[in-house]
Amino acid sequence: MDLLLIKQHLYVNHTNDDALIEVYADAAETAISNYLHKDYEETNKVHEQAKLLLIGNFYANRESVITGTMVSELPFGIKFLLDSAMDVVI
Repeated sequence: MDLLLIKQHLYVNHTNDDALIEVYADAAETAISNYLHKDYEETNKVHEQAKLLLIGNFYANRESVITGTMVSELPFGIKFLLDSAMDVVI
């Protein structure tokens, strides 16, 4: 995924955080692969969207704890996307 596309998703128009964003992108791919127990597919649009959501979350929440806020998972968010990308065995 192109860094420019990621930065558009994040509304970032400077280069100060490029290295940090690249780390988040790599971590997102690894997390997706681990969740699905298969390789991240660059051409899979579901993987791409989940990657953007994860990077956005990592970029916006740079610490492991958020204090004093109400938090809830977005419907049709990362888990929904990745669950839909899993191989279904019947």
